[in-house]
Amino acid sequence: MSSVSQATTDSDSRASSLKNHNAKLVVLFVGLLVIVFLVFLLARATDEEVLNFEYGKRHGPQATDSVNGTNILARIFDGRGFDVTTWRRLSPDLTEFDIVVWFPDSFRPPSLEERDWFENWFLNKPFRTLVYVGRDYDALTAYIEMMSKNSAGEEQSRMQELLDKAKAKHTKDRIAIPSDEDVSWFRLRRGGAKRKVQSLQGEWADDVYGLKTWIEIQSQITPLPNRDTKVLLRSGQSDVLAMEITDDAWGYGSKIIVVTNGSFLLNVALVNHEHRKLAAKLVDRCGQPRDVVFLESGSQGAPIYEDEPKGEAPTWEAMATTWPFGAILMQCAVLGIIVCFAVAPIFGTPRELRSEGQTDFGNHIDALGRMLSRIQNRSYAQSQLNYYHDKVRRDSGMAHGEGQKMTRLLLVEFQLEGLTFATAEETATRDQFEAEVVRRGVGKIVGSTSGLGKLQITIEVENEPLARQALQAIIRELQLEYRTTVTTQQH
Repeated sequence: MSSVSQATTDSDSRASSLKNHNAKLVVLFVGLLVIVFLVFLLARATDEEVLNFEYGKRHGPQATDSVNGTNILARIFDGRGFDVTTWRRLSPDLTEFDIVVWFPDSFRPPSLEERDWFENWFLNKPFRTLVYVGRDYDALTAYIEMMSKNSAGEEQSRMQELLDKAKAKHTKDRIAIPSDEDVSWFRLRRGGAKRKVQSLQGEWADDVYGLKTWIEIQSQITPLPNRDTKVLLRSGQSDVLAMEITDDAWGYGSKIIVVTNGSFLLNVALVNHEHRKLAAKLVDRCGQPRDVVFLESGSQGAPIYEDEPKGEAPTWEAMATTWPFGAILMQCAVLGIIVCFAVAPIFGTPRELRSEGQTDFGNHIDALGRMLSRIQNRSYAQSQLNYYHDKVRRDSGMAHGEGQKMTRLLLVEFQLEGLTFATAEETATRDQFEAEVVRRGVGKIVGSTSGLGKLQITIEVENEPLARQALQAIIRELQLEYRTTVTTQQH
């Protein structure tokens, strides 16, 4: 009897051990799947999302800072008093807007259905404006070419590989452009080699220095003889860059502003100061501030709806019951609970931490060293140390305050449009600003740093009120006052 009991116990023990082993295998398998999934997301993030190049979009996770996006142009409209909205279809609700800005992500010209929809839209109300920007431009190649000039070694090889891929894709995509086609609004020709615009002519060319622009042209958009067309901007080689089309059949005061491509309107292009002048002229051409909608469409054109589609954003409850969102939310919830349990409890008896002495001069030296290291400017740090040794130290041979003028450090900070690729503007802004500071004798430039969309310049001055007035005058002349701050630093 005892042997049977022992055998039963051994059997139960083996079954329990087997169940525990299987449970561990399941947990291990699920853990490996989660790790593989995270590695896959990380690989995609490092490979694709470093350079965002989604075209013609104003909003979205990859649109706001995309080199091909329209976020900055939308902000220029908003700064002029326009109420900006985003739309993704041609539907009845769109007829409530008076201005439509359209950057189609399609190399084909507007279809007959799209043209008919807009011509009917003109008839609903007078003084309506459609801004149409042709697709035959890729800001990604321009951005990579700009960045590759400052790279070397492996980074330059990687940039060249990205540039080759971008050019190959653009060449393949532009096959969709017709060789020569009349699309009732204008004539579109595919054209040949890419050309850099050297000079500008036309109404919009006033106060714009053509040699400083980055405008490129490949395909050609030209007026039709039977259309009432006014050329607003053309290159020195007579290529049309922007024109305005009107038609009595569209109703009173309505018009189409056609821009050949986005080489001076997309995000990366608006880093250039001359391009921002042209963008401002486009906004002014749209008339008084009103509601403006940025129409976003893909490679198949803008979808047309006779009735407004019915649909609501999914609720959290609906997402929790939908694969794979439900599984992802469950894992996030479990992870959050684990983090709460790990962070919240205090293990052991609480003890009072030792406070640092207020009279330890070594703490002052450490703090000063950390502050100078954050500036990341070796020459400025060395100049501060030399100043201390020459004029401040007790054994320097000078009494404190003797033979010295009271000086202040002013920090001038520029916001570079919130872009991660503002290297060209950083250099131009810094050179122009520092040249004016030196020319006017405002003070001594002791350091400059840049990064994360900011440019900081530190200036040592003797008369702070007069220096501030001079700096504000320089900032106004360079048209930087809307994104510049001047603060006083401790000397």
